[in-house]
Amino acid sequence: MDYTLIYTWVFQLHSFWKIVTLTVLFYTIFRFIFSLLKNLNFKPLDLRITLFGLIFSNIYLSIKLILYLLSPKLKLWSNGFNEIFNNNDVFYLLIESPFYNIFAVLLINIGWSLFKKATSNKKRFSRVILFYTIGLLFLFLG
Repeated sequence: MDYTLIYTWVFQLHSFWKIVTLTVLFYTIFRFIFSLLKNLNFKPLDLRITLFGLIFSNIYLSIKLILYLLSPKLKLWSNGFNEIFNNNDVFYLLIESPFYNIFAVLLINIGWSLFKKATSNKKRFSRVILFYTIGLLFLFLG
């Protein structure tokens, strides 16, 4: 069965969803930096914005994993580890990029978990800023 049409469609969805996810994460981080610097109180809207960042990044990871499984490069695993480790492009596509994306979403999930447990506004804002920013950097690498 030929998966090229499905792969092309999922690749386009992946590209669009990555832009949306990065935009939501940027907005969340800058909003929380502004709120932290101005000593603003935490609002229910802040909770929703942070939750949107979490949801969008988890959906992005799901799309990325589907794209990984549909990728024609996945067949290169049958050539052995030496071929993968010797070719930088293949190594990036098959090992580094999935690792970066999984690690980024893991950091965002950890940030969300610590954000919910925080009691003060400063802790809430700083935890989201820290973990979402590191997650965003790993999404850029992946």
